[in-house]
Amino acid sequence: MNCPNCSSTNVQSRTVTEWIPYGDEPQAFQATFPVMLCKEENCNFGWRDWQAEDAIEKAQYDYIESLPSKDDENLENFKAAIREALEEHLRKGASPAPYAEALIILASEL
Repeated sequence: MNCPNCSSTNVQSRTVTEWIPYGDEPQAFQATFPVMLCKEENCNFGWRDWQAEDAIEKAQYDYIESLPSKDDENLENFKAAIREALEEHLRKGASPAPYAEALIILASEL
């Protein structure tokens, strides 16, 4: 392999691990990939090749797969709203009995 900056064949590969920014919100995922380095004294150019891009793409895919889905988020929000409504109802000294049946029905639909 030749250096794209100076055409030298004195090129070495090393593995690095970096945080890669992702998405509109300030998020990042960690990727480990090879970086090519030109060892010529007057060059020292570094670049990523297709293997690095593949490794970064796989790390990005794994990161996206690990994120909670919108369904999971919606379910957690729904459960929090139910808990809040029940706690409010019980603070007023009311019986939990009317909520028990409703909660059983809701739980069976999840």
